Amino acid sequence: MLCDINAITSESPGWTSEEKLALESQMLLQTSDPLCLDPSPAVFMLATKMNYHKHKFNTPSLRR
Repeated sequence: MLCDINAITSESPGWTSEEKLALESQMLLQTSDPLCLDPSPAVFMLATKMNYHKHKFNTPSLRR
């Protein structure tokens, strides 16, 4: 993405850093998938299970 922005802005000098940042933000908005803000219990359960397995043996009695 950064290479594309540099290529676009190098063709015509005079781009300010604010204009480059605005161009980058617009490109990211246009090329990224929309956020899924719909809560799902399956995602919560998967995250909980992964966190449990990651820290399963990280207890004070087992660290001694």
